[in-house]
Amino acid sequence: MKTQKFFSRARLNAGVAPVVLGLALISAPAYAQDAQAAEEETSSDEIVVTGTLIQNPNLVSSSPIAVVGAEEISLRQGNSAEQILRDIPGIVAGLGSNTNNGTNGTATVDLRGLGSQRNIVLLDGVRLVPSQTTGQVDLNNIPLALVDRVDVLTGGASTSYGADAVSGVVNFITKRDFAGLDAQITEGISEQGDSNVLRADLTIGANFDDGRGNAVLSVGYQEADALFFAKRAPGIFTINSNTGRSAGDSLTSVPTTFSFSDGSTLQLDPTSTSLIPQYQGFNFNPFNVYTTPFERFNIFAKANYDVSDTVNVYTRAMFSKTTIAGIIAPSGVFGDTLTIPANNPFLNATIRNQICVAEGIALGAACDTNPALPLNAPYRRTVELGPRTSTYVTQFFDYTAGFKVNITDNIKADVYGSYGETSRIETRTGYVARSRLQQALNANNPNTCTVTTNSCVPLNLFGPAGSITPAQAGFIGGVTSSIQNDSSLAQVHGVVSGDMGFTSPWASEAVAFAVGAEY
Repeated sequence: MKTQKFFSRARLNAGVAPVVLGLALISAPAYAQDAQAAEEETSSDEIVVTGTLIQNPNLVSSSPIAVVGAEEISLRQGNSAEQILRDIPGIVAGLGSNTNNGTNGTATVDLRGLGSQRNIVLLDGVRLVPSQTTGQVDLNNIPLALVDRVDVLTGGASTSYGADAVSGVVNFITKRDFAGLDAQITEGISEQGDSNVLRADLTIGANFDDGRGNAVLSVGYQEADALFFAKRAPGIFTINSNTGRSAGDSLTSVPTTFSFSDGSTLQLDPTSTSLIPQYQGFNFNPFNVYTTPFERFNIFAKANYDVSDTVNVYTRAMFSKTTIAGIIAPSGVFGDTLTIPANNPFLNATIRNQICVAEGIALGAACDTNPALPLNAPYRRTVELGPRTSTYVTQFFDYTAGFKVNITDNIKADVYGSYGETSRIETRTGYVARSRLQQALNANNPNTCTVTTNSCVPLNLFGPAGSITPAQAGFIGGVTSSIQNDSSLAQVHGVVSGDMGFTSPWASEAVAFAVGAEY
């Protein structure tokens, strides 16, 4: 990676508000030419400063711009754009492939630690439809096979792009006028032979009509296997620096633990015959993953054509479907306030009397016939259900079309419109439904519940691991829930920029300007 402190060849568009109108004028002083003469001699490309629409190669950026080029992107062999950005100064960890407990199925960039919602992600200077209602763009949708470089501006961008760019801008620049065929397949595994990662890309492009037009199509597929904590020695056990315990310290364990109103915390003994002081926590580490399982299919196409010597039309379309799963330790009963009838078939007399004493209920008839003994805060890990899984399936498309006009030799116009949609569906499995949990405890025989709706099966909360039968587990944890998040973005942008053909008395370059509007 190289850090370019003053210049970037990226061209970024002005910011957005409900409606944004902008006008800027500048004239480059003569001393700026001398300072940049060597830079101009070594580059044949037009240099445009990131953060302004005035295209003057002599302008100096007030904020550092980090640039990651195509060669470095290829060497890193990243599976997503988020992995490419990790080592850039000013970027802190956001959501990505190494986020498990807390993932929402997206990959984000966080500049200066101010939050992933406080920056703008652009593709060729154009905003992309966000993946969340809070505005973040999912970096999993960036077509890495065609990215030529990435420009990262970590400050001073809100004046050009609006308040949502207070921490900066990330602009992915795709290759221009690509012609030929590029096919790549990469596969990687860890030094221990697991954590397989596969990526395949096919890109084809061609010039046509004597070079007046160019079209390119890229198709890609990526997948990555999960790597569980249990596969690495440092991740097998949780370690509590306060207690020094390393075999697991979660109160929600097996067998069941109860925190009673009298302040006592008791757990079923190994024989499940009585309650004794809490002695065994739960080690949730082995169920978690270092890297989340990932699968993505994406397609990207763009084209441009010179209608005349002064007019160029262009378009871009992209689609991707991403599947990511977050995997965490089994669900359970996490201290919910529940009740149980005194004649529950799985509740023996010893434990029943201990519950009554702890909850201040007189022994005898008041305890033995109580229809709703309080279980103030039971904790029981439902290992019989397996791990909790949240699977996120995201479908994304974005389309842009526009045209550029050379009004004069010194004045240009660029107008485009864009529309995109993102739909992300989260499906959760392995979770305990609290309403069914209470229904399953209300039973006076081992075969039927007091309320039989939804084919209720009585629950045994007073046994060792495995005492919850498949039928019981299927009832309390057989509910699959889903959450859908939809976002869309429509935008229209137009800007006219150039120079006025005259200079100020203190400069040798003509006064440059940019005026535009964006909705």
